[in-house]
Amino acid sequence: MEGASVDNPQESSEQRRTGSASWWRLPRLILIGDGFTDSECADRIVEAVEASCGYASVEACEPNLWVHLRDRTASAGLFRECAARLAGRLRNASPSILLSVNGRPEVADALQCGYHAGVRDAPPGFLCGPRQPCGRSVHNPEEARNAMARGAQYLFFSPVFNPQGKPGYAGAGIDALRDFVQCIEGRVPVYALGGVIPDRVGPCLDAGSYGVAVLSGIMMADHPGEAASAYLSALRAYFETTL
Repeated sequence: MEGASVDNPQESSEQRRTGSASWWRLPRLILIGDGFTDSECADRIVEAVEASCGYASVEACEPNLWVHLRDRTASAGLFRECAARLAGRLRNASPSILLSVNGRPEVADALQCGYHAGVRDAPPGFLCGPRQPCGRSVHNPEEARNAMARGAQYLFFSPVFNPQGKPGYAGAGIDALRDFVQCIEGRVPVYALGGVIPDRVGPCLDAGSYGVAVLSGIMMADHPGEAASAYLSALRAYFETTL
């Protein structure tokens, strides 16, 4: 299933990087809603989504924000219950929102969401598609090749910079991101993750990433809605000057 999201294998890597033609117009910004089973965290995610709904579209890519629901410590029952409740709230706030569930393929399937896996997580047990994209987190080209061979339709590359939530954890750097994207050769979209603040959005896109994935930059902000808007502003500014 490698490269399944690309209809025309002859399409240039630049077209693929900019999301033209064959990719599904995936959102450029991903919010990793870590710890969403906590009610305060859930409210912060909703605030970010509501702010993104009122924000001008980023280069005609709708919706603006893609939300991933993650909580590695929650029990299966709590995860399932809270995911269903929050998915309902988010879909009420933004009917076209794209949602994914991290590490729990059975919940993703039940909620008709996308599925995201860590390197050691199980692959999905359902057919991936435009409303149920499947991806993986990777740290090097070898992991990326394995992920694509197992059907990954997009990748997270991390950590690019020092993650805000992990003091002392060194990032690979922008050059490593560029080298990684070149190894992928435009087969699937790559999202830069780890220490990405709004000022670093442009350099990540210049290095070839399709978009950015953010956790602390929004979830730990004083005002999650304003933080989400800051990332969307950075994305829009980039595409206004490059497309």
